[in-house]
Amino acid sequence: MKIELNKTFRPNSKVDEFDTRQIKKALNRLGYYTPYEKTGITGMADRTVFDALKKFQRDHGLTATGAAQPDDETIASLNAQISKEPEGTYIWRSVEDNKVRSSHAAYNRTERAWSDSPDPGEDFNCRCWAESQNSLGLTQTVTSTIQDNARPWGNVEFIWHFYFGFGKSTELSEMGLLGAVIQQAQRLMFDRVKSQIADKAKTIGSGTFSGSWNNSYEFRDLVYALGKVTISGHFSGTVSRKNNILAINATAEYEFYDEFTDPLSVRQLVLGTSKVATLPPSLLGGAVLLTTDLMGHPFVTTGQWTTKIAGTISLSEK
Repeated sequence: MKIELNKTFRPNSKVDEFDTRQIKKALNRLGYYTPYEKTGITGMADRTVFDALKKFQRDHGLTATGAAQPDDETIASLNAQISKEPEGTYIWRSVEDNKVRSSHAAYNRTERAWSDSPDPGEDFNCRCWAESQNSLGLTQTVTSTIQDNARPWGNVEFIWHFYFGFGKSTELSEMGLLGAVIQQAQRLMFDRVKSQIADKAKTIGSGTFSGSWNNSYEFRDLVYALGKVTISGHFSGTVSRKNNILAINATAEYEFYDEFTDPLSVRQLVLGTSKVATLPPSLLGGAVLLTTDLMGHPFVTTGQWTTKIAGTISLSEK
C-alpha cells in the first residue's frame, strides 16, 4: 500500500474521493482514524479525517495543518510508516450490511494478526477497517434525567429533618443529591457492575442474560450524614458472539437506600448498625432506641437511576 495523491488534500476544499480513501486507510492502519461504523471507510472527507491527519503530523514533527499535497513530507512520512507491518493484533470490522464481500463479512469482529492477509481496506472499494484492541471494553452511560433541587442537603438539613420532618421519607432528587450520589457510585461501583455483566455474557456466549447485586458502600465523604448506604439493582441484556468477540447491550437499574436514625452516630457505634430492622428484638423499643433517637424521627432516603451498558469484549480477556 502506497499513497499517491491526485491533488491537494486539505480541509474546506473539494478533494479527490480516492485520495480520501487512501488517507483514511493509512491513518486507520496507524491507529489515528476510526470511521463511523454505519458507513465504514468511504471517499467522503469528514472533519474527523483532517483532525486525525493533523494529529499524525504533530506526532511526527510535521507542521500540523491537517492538509497534504502530492509527494510532500506528510505523504512521505505516511508512506514510510505504513510500509512497516504493525505488531500485535486488531479486530476486523465491517459495516454489517448486504454490500460487504462475503469473505470480509466472515472476518467481521474477529481478532486477526497484522501479519495475516488481507488487511481491512486493502481490496478495491473495501469499506472495512481495523479496530484497535484498546477500543475493546464496555461503556456505562447514565440514561436517567437528573432533576435535583437547586440547594443540596448537607449535615444540617439531615439533622433538621430528623427533628422536624416527623419521619417523612425523602428522595435524593428533592434533597439535591441525586447527581452527586450517581457520581460517587460511578467511582465506587460502576466498574464492578460492568465486570458482572461481562462475566454473565461470557458464560452464555450468545442470547439474553440478567443478574443483580445488593451491597453496602461508604458515602461519608460525600455527606457525612449518609454514612454507609445500600445500593441494590439488577441488569439485563443481550450478547452476540462472532468468533472470540462478544457484542453486549444491556441496561441496569440502581436502587439507593439509607436510613438516618441517629444524628450523633451513637447507635452505629454502640450496636454496629443504625437500621431498626436489623436490631435484635430484645432492643426494639428499649432504652437504646430512645437514647439514640434523641427525641427525633428516623427517616428513609431512596433514589433510583438507570444506565445503558454497551461495547465489545474478548473471550480471551480475564
